[in-house]
Parts: sequence; C-alpha cells; structure tokens
Amino acid sequence: AMRLGEKLRSAVEALRIPHPGSPMGWVTVSVGVATIVPDSATETTDAMDLADAALYQAKRAGRNCVISAAVADKSALADARGD
Repeated sequence: AMRLGEKLRSAVEALRIPHPGSPMGWVTVSVGVATIVPDSATETTDAMDLADAALYQAKRAGRNCVISAAVADKSALADARGD
C-alpha cells in the first residue's frame, strides 16, 4: 500500500500542475494508507477509519507525503474510531 501511495504521490507531483495557492506552487497529494489484520472484533469501517487518520496525519506533517497506519494493538484502533 505504501509503494502504491508513493507512486501516486510522485506521479501527481511530476505533473507540475500549477497551483498558485500551494506552498510548492503546484498540485500535490497526501495519502493515508492502512494495514489491518481482521479478527472477530474488526468492524467493516476499521481500515477506512485508520486510513483517514493517516491522511490527516500526512496533512499535518506538511502534505505531499504518504503516511501508513497499522494496528498493532486495539488502542490504536479505538483512537482511529474516536472511541
């Protein structure tokens, strides 16, 4: 997922589409990806919630980057869900 996200990010950056409002001067993308090993407690939206949290982390990190979220424990998942 990280490789695909980086491929997408770099391809958009390489287009150099002008964007005067951007600090870089052209269109960029931020990508959030998630990895989750489902179990009986996994909800259908868990991967999306994690990817969304990673996307906002990428935006806070300065944009034009790829951030990955992986669930190693249930507390990270609870944070992404907003529990």
